[in-house]
Amino acid sequence: MRTLHCLVAGFACVVLSSCAAGSPPGFSDGDTWAFPLVGPLEKGIYLTPVKINGKGPFLFAIDPDLGWSAVDPGIQSEMELMPEQGTQVLNHDDNMKPFSLARVNEISFGDLKIRNRVVLVKPAIQVRGRWVRGVLGRDVIAQSLLFAIDRDRGMGYLATQGNFKIPPGSKKIEYNLVFERFLADIKINDKHEAIMHLDFGNAQSTLWTSKQKKFGLPRIPKQSVLRDEYGFSKTTDKVGIAAKVRAGKVEANGIEFAPMSDQRIREVDFDGELGQNFFFPYNVTVDWHRASVWLKPRTQDVIGTAKE
Repeated sequence: MRTLHCLVAGFACVVLSSCAAGSPPGFSDGDTWAFPLVGPLEKGIYLTPVKINGKGPFLFAIDPDLGWSAVDPGIQSEMELMPEQGTQVLNHDDNMKPFSLARVNEISFGDLKIRNRVVLVKPAIQVRGRWVRGVLGRDVIAQSLLFAIDRDRGMGYLATQGNFKIPPGSKKIEYNLVFERFLADIKINDKHEAIMHLDFGNAQSTLWTSKQKKFGLPRIPKQSVLRDEYGFSKTTDKVGIAAKVRAGKVEANGIEFAPMSDQRIREVDFDGELGQNFFFPYNVTVDWHRASVWLKPRTQDVIGTAKE
């Protein structure tokens, strides 16, 4: 079993310092790029329309946990994408699974075009009644860039360092990057401390069952579907409810936690994940280079942003 135990902060510093300040290789000219969101006012993961080699659009999810971007086998077949040597990945059941790889000449979404990418080939998934045909992963949501989501305006943004302003009134969460997980200090119900992964690609927050019991969280029957970054899923039938969850200066109420069940890690490595049920009330800006997340409460003026 892969473990994150006893990792040192120096590893994170090495990774962060290796990030370039400019745009990543293959990106189209510019220093700021904008793209539309699909169903931005719905609770759940971020979705955007994407073209592959000029064809589409296809609906893609955004998940910085996934090292590669990905397409489904239908896109690979339709686009006649050139196959690459396959790979094996470790899924959340701690099992090695084979995956095909393919080469894409161009990925485009919004006003950004990215050339020459090797992508993972994985099955489509259904999200909120829509078929999601691919994923924009960490090779696109690159750690040298700023990444921002404005659900009120239905827009997402990528920018090079120094070319995107943190929205006034945003509150900061700092994290440590440890083996590609964004780990932040969290306080639950004002008294229980936890270390949790900031999971922007999952709708549901999770917490080990033992921690739910230790923290005295009331548990109720409710079905949840948990997916890892490769699309493997499992279903749980109970959630624990935290009256208050605080990360940095950001506070949310009534957060549901499904049982954490990722067998690639141990309970001593970290305590769970904060998903979109925590982030949904906020517009989000992430400065990967400085290991900081900025959250600003979303506007209540839906009419005022309807035109945008």
